[in-house]
Amino acid sequence: MIIKYFLTFLFFITQILYCPVFAQSEDVALKKQIDGLSKRINELEAKEKAFLGLTEKEVVTTGSPLALRISGHINRAVVWHSNGKNSNIVHVDIDNSPSRINLTALGKISENTKVGAVIEEAFEPNSTDRVDVHDANDNQPFTHRKMEVFIDDKTWGKLYLGQGSMASDGTMEDTDMSATTVICLGSSVSFIGAGIQFFDARTNEKALLNGQRMIVETVFDSGDGLFRRNRIRYDTPRFYGFSLQTSHYYKGRNDNWDVVLKYAGTVKDIKIAAQGAYLHRLSKTVSVPVGSTPAKYAQANGSFGALFPNGVSLFVSALYRDWQSRKTHNGSIYFIKLGYQHTFFEAGKTAFALDYGQYENLIFDTRPGNERDQFKGTSYGAMLVQFLDRVSTELFVGARVYRLDGPSHRAPRYKEAKLILSGMRVKF
Repeated sequence: MIIKYFLTFLFFITQILYCPVFAQSEDVALKKQIDGLSKRINELEAKEKAFLGLTEKEVVTTGSPLALRISGHINRAVVWHSNGKNSNIVHVDIDNSPSRINLTALGKISENTKVGAVIEEAFEPNSTDRVDVHDANDNQPFTHRKMEVFIDDKTWGKLYLGQGSMASDGTMEDTDMSATTVICLGSSVSFIGAGIQFFDARTNEKALLNGQRMIVETVFDSGDGLFRRNRIRYDTPRFYGFSLQTSHYYKGRNDNWDVVLKYAGTVKDIKIAAQGAYLHRLSKTVSVPVGSTPAKYAQANGSFGALFPNGVSLFVSALYRDWQSRKTHNGSIYFIKLGYQHTFFEAGKTAFALDYGQYENLIFDTRPGNERDQFKGTSYGAMLVQFLDRVSTELFVGARVYRLDGPSHRAPRYKEAKLILSGMRVKF
């Protein structure tokens, strides 16, 4: 009996001495478990699971087996511009990168093959494509940019059907790695001042050719391929950085086509991109930029871009256009752009760039006896872009001068067009 009471006493003493230890161990284990669960929850919330190239934030559940992404941007600016006679300040949408919304749907057939559809519309109230010193109304054009379907296979390549970029679209622009393309993309210098009218320096009147206005857009044709059309297009897969692309559209009882060779890669930490295009634009309904006589042409053009580890960038492009007319001088473009980009501030990188380009014989006089006249446009510009990475925003300021010389048998007689712009592009 005494032994029984003694053992009971020892049991209670043991519980008193060891319960806090056991309780403490259980608390530690529980705390570890809670910490682990919290960490996992944080990882799941922060992680963006890739699905068909889309992220969780971009995928919208619609009940369809395809994933839907909605994206776009708004690009607005204030522009001071001058035609040499008058000047004013306007509030515009930048045609270089017009405000737009994009809907892209993607679905998998297999691990190697997916199908997709794209709808892209632009909204350009007071676009720089149409604004002149004396014409700055608040029109709101609605532009159909893309309406296409495609099949993308890792082995066989990508096939497009519908309205979208031809293979040569972007071959004078896409290799520009200066990070200032919100203002000027490659040699497409006209977009930010396309509607500015040139004035005759002698008469102080509007410059005309073949009865039509001579504006920045017509003189400084970017030469950038066949743009966007209702077409069929095929892109090969990339082999060692190279890819081949071709496309075709039909208009004006003529076949129009192009073929492009592209390269993108890194050599000793230098990012390199190059493109070369050859195209036939034979539509009878295509007119010269100024005038009403149908003009066909064949064209070879290309561009090269490089971004060095120290932030220096180089871009060059060139074009040769063979007008299908024995009486007319052929057209050409020579363009160079130097840039520098560096992260001076935590907000994002800062990019600077200077460029210079010559645009020769991209317009011509269609009147008999004047077809051999030569017109030369010269443009140079400076630009600065500040990125705000946290809010997907770019702040920018730039300036550009457009100079037109010609015709060749007379002294230069056109006033310079100039502009300064500042604005912001917000992506979503």
